[in-house]
Amino acid sequence: MSTESPDIKVPPVGLRALRSGPALTLVAVLVVAALASSPYAVPAPSLFLLITVVYAAALGGWKAGLASALVAVLYLGWLLTGAGAVAQYHPLNRTLVMIGGLALPLAVGAGWGLHRALQGERSLDWDRMRHEARDAGASRSKAESDDRFRTLVEQIRDYAVFMVDREGRATTWNEGVRRLLGYEENEFLGQPGQILFTPEDRARGEPERELRTATEEGHASDDRWLIRKDGTRFWATGITARLTDRTGNLLGFSKVFRDLTREKQAQDLLRERRSRRKLND
Repeated sequence: MSTESPDIKVPPVGLRALRSGPALTLVAVLVVAALASSPYAVPAPSLFLLITVVYAAALGGWKAGLASALVAVLYLGWLLTGAGAVAQYHPLNRTLVMIGGLALPLAVGAGWGLHRALQGERSLDWDRMRHEARDAGASRSKAESDDRFRTLVEQIRDYAVFMVDREGRATTWNEGVRRLLGYEENEFLGQPGQILFTPEDRARGEPERELRTATEEGHASDDRWLIRKDGTRFWATGITARLTDRTGNLLGFSKVFRDLTREKQAQDLLRERRSRRKLND
């Protein structure tokens, strides 16, 4: 019975696991072939190859098991030909080779069963780690959450990404704030969000309206003129999203925006040219 719940996604077996099983069988084949004509010849190579096939299927699933079995079949088939006669150094070797070839499907099946069992344990471990991570995240303080957020976004340069408290004062900073707004971290933290709005928007109460909309609807999207530290304006598109704890209490807001001044200038120029054409026509 599967131990996975619908919302638990266990990471799939990687390509490394799918390759390493067949690779082990190939190495075993090469070693056995190299020792065939020496005093250290392996008397029953089929047994060793069956072990590697079981291991491959247990590690990488039935695809890896079949790939390993194919490598083993090719070598065992070669042993039964005239070209492989040099490796048939024991009277019973031919019989053992044939038995080993017939047992390969059983080896794949055994390895696949072991793989399923291991995957069940892996699913339980993944489930446990997922819940532990979620519980640990829920128990951390707001300051720790801010630290994680800063670590995640501080290297983003093309977007200004930061958080504000319920009153709209900045609580985090990233490289995009420096690049787009010109504020260093110590200058920006604690500043009210109103400093980014134009005097016209502040007079209309746009900063308060934006936070009110985000609180009521979960987010607020706007395209508007914003002001940098040096007083210059730029056209920004952005979104303000509500942040709550697990019980729904408002913690603050996240803000993400980028500079689209060039795009707006190009659109305005195109609109102006079209207007002139209509007047001329």
